[in-house]
Amino acid sequence: MVGLLITAIVVRGVGSMAWAAYVTVPAFLLMAGWSITVELSRHDLGALTSAQPAGPSLSLLQGTTIVAGGFIVGAVITPDMSRFNRSGKDVVKQTVVGITVGEYVIGLIGVLLALALRTNDVIAIVTSTSGFLGTLIIVAATIKVNDWNLYAASLGVVTFVDQAFGRRLHRGAVTVGVGVLGSLLGAAGVLDNFTDFLDLLGVLFPPIAGIMVAEYFVARTWRSGLDETRDSGSPPPHPCGCPPD
Repeated sequence: MVGLLITAIVVRGVGSMAWAAYVTVPAFLLMAGWSITVELSRHDLGALTSAQPAGPSLSLLQGTTIVAGGFIVGAVITPDMSRFNRSGKDVVKQTVVGITVGEYVIGLIGVLLALALRTNDVIAIVTSTSGFLGTLIIVAATIKVNDWNLYAASLGVVTFVDQAFGRRLHRGAVTVGVGVLGSLLGAAGVLDNFTDFLDLLGVLFPPIAGIMVAEYFVARTWRSGLDETRDSGSPPPHPCGCPPD
């Protein structure tokens, strides 16, 4: 049901996604503050930072791949999230605040709570600190995260088909298809292999980010020169201005 609700929100567009954020984000931040006050006040923070992991151990390579993959996925879909921002300053505020608060502060709090309660089960952590209401809030907060994931995925599919095959797909229909598929995979237990999925993202998305960086900072800079040489049939100019070999 939550997956279908997220799909309905994304189909309606960015406006409905914004209203979902207005409701869920403040509630989530209040719940996080309550969890910190209730649970972490019972433990010594120094002991928690030196405690053994609450979940299965990861190798350094696996942990690095998961963390880097997650950040790069966020970087790749950031243009989708900021495309309707009013100015470049809004983009900076969105990304800096989102990464600082969302990734570092909330992530660190989640790690400390997991160490304090000796579990890596998010629902168990929330239930023990905030009760049933906290569980409802954390479920609602997943709407805010996953509506952007679905929006970026559907937009990526539409753009890919348009560029690769010259066909324009209806974004709403693609959103419904991707949303239903994701809901079915979630119901089938795909999250049981979530770590493997994060490993896969860490392998697949860095090359995509590399292509985006090369296109923006290199190919775009030399676009006019490349177009001229394509029309004339002569070799492209060397970046240093030297004559071609």
